[in-house]
Amino acid sequence: MKISDVIENFIIEVMGDDKCAEISRNELASYFQCAPSQINYVLKTRFTTERGFNVVGQRGGGGFIRIEKFDAKADGYLESILPSLENPTSYTRSKQIICHLVDDGVISKDEGNLLSAATCDKALTAPQHVADVIRSNILKETIIQILKR
Repeated sequence: MKISDVIENFIIEVMGDDKCAEISRNELASYFQCAPSQINYVLKTRFTTERGFNVVGQRGGGGFIRIEKFDAKADGYLESILPSLENPTSYTRSKQIICHLVDDGVISKDEGNLLSAATCDKALTAPQHVADVIRSNILKETIIQILKR
């Protein structure tokens, strides 16, 4: 298992049922015997808005960071993600959004698999930029339909 996976799992475990954690970047780096930049990498790639997280860093005081997991159903996530889908969306980002929708029970696992298949690069046989635009449109229209439920 990669150190990034271990750090991610540790933070999620610390969050527990509260779905919130306040951690020190330096203490975490010391605990895992890695550079603070490794912690930054995990926070930037694993705890993204697309995956349902809000990360707030605090300067000073040992570099404390507050991480919150928000519920896609209750916290206006769907409405907040729509404006960002006006821009081209990579498959990686779309997969993060879809996983968050499945994890929070907004869509079923089967619906998530279908949406992932419909938005993968293999299905969108077009130049990358065009595929990213089409992918954004598919996600945007899907979310609009979910909001109408």
